[in-house]
Amino acid sequence: MQRVHLFRHGQTDWNQLGRFQGQSDIELNAKGREQARDLLPYFRGHPVQTFLSSDLSRAEETARILADELQLELQTEARLREIHFGEAEGLTSAEIQGRWGTQAMQAFYSVEPEADDFRFPGGESKLEAMNRALLGIEEFLQRTGHAAIGVACHGGIIRRVLKELAPRASRPERIHNGDVFELVHSPSGWSWQFE
Repeated sequence: MQRVHLFRHGQTDWNQLGRFQGQSDIELNAKGREQARDLLPYFRGHPVQTFLSSDLSRAEETARILADELQLELQTEARLREIHFGEAEGLTSAEIQGRWGTQAMQAFYSVEPEADDFRFPGGESKLEAMNRALLGIEEFLQRTGHAAIGVACHGGIIRRVLKELAPRASRPERIHNGDVFELVHSPSGWSWQFE
């Protein structure tokens, strides 16, 4: 079994403003860097052999702060990027509702199977994003054979992964900056460690 500690990047200015970042490359703000440092006790208590990160700067910098402090390597993986929101990137929830209606926001946040293929115009679906992210992690685990890794990722990806691994379980309503979830990968597939 291989353990994956999947965590959301620290805060950005767009997070504060409630803007959908998607694959726009927005840097951490001062609070986001502090949130990254706040993850150090977790990773001291849950040792990993390396860090893997989305190549977007907000995730990469979060992981870099941890990797440097813990003297571990960091590799980036483009498949771990946030869901591509297409024309919705940079907009707030209110702006999205004004443009595409409340149904679009409901479909985006829905965990029901019929909403898996929802996408904003010009973007990708939640299912497509989750599949590429899990594949990127799986290939990294197969290639390295590491027993435990830290993975810096994004809220939309994490939400979709948790929904896939535990469709009937109680899941967090919101993935906050700096939240960590422990996943287990085995030959039979993935599971989510509940704590």
